[in-house]
Amino acid sequence: MNKAMPSYWPSGLELSDTASPMNILLDACNEWKTNSEGLLDLVMQTGQSNSGNDMIFVHVKHIPTNRTASLLSIVMRPGLPYPARLQPFEEDLPNIFKKEYPKRDSRFGISAASQALKTLESFEVNQWVAETPSEFRSKLAEAFNLGSTKSIILSLLAVDECAEMIERSEQSSQETDTRHKGDYEEDVSG
Repeated sequence: MNKAMPSYWPSGLELSDTASPMNILLDACNEWKTNSEGLLDLVMQTGQSNSGNDMIFVHVKHIPTNRTASLLSIVMRPGLPYPARLQPFEEDLPNIFKKEYPKRDSRFGISAASQALKTLESFEVNQWVAETPSEFRSKLAEAFNLGSTKSIILSLLAVDECAEMIERSEQSSQETDTRHKGDYEEDVSG
């Protein structure tokens, strides 16, 4: 009798990849600088949550103007990089600015009661928890590809263009005023 021996090594565990979330974020930072041609940088700030967990706050910085916007935060147990929970700021957006959001059930009676039972029986899946470096990379890429993240980046860049347009408009207006003032002075004196 030849019985197959069970493997006691955790399946899928690779010891060649032990990068921490901060190391992965530093790699992402280099990629952002390169792909934005030096316009954008990721800035990481460490801190603690109200419950004492370690946190990393990730901001995007528009280098020419020094303006920053918050993109997401990462929560980990103290001193342990995994599991890590990513918290994109999309969750803070009001529903009116989200492309998709859970619809409220306004029905009453038996159907509402059966819906409540389904809620009690179901589990809530936390899609943003990463237990390994490869999962963290995947979820980080997913968070950076959220529409809300893209909107924050484009808003940061668009405000700069808007400020330039306003500045050009003000300069043009001042030049026009100076010309009109000169025309008026010629009319009054002539």
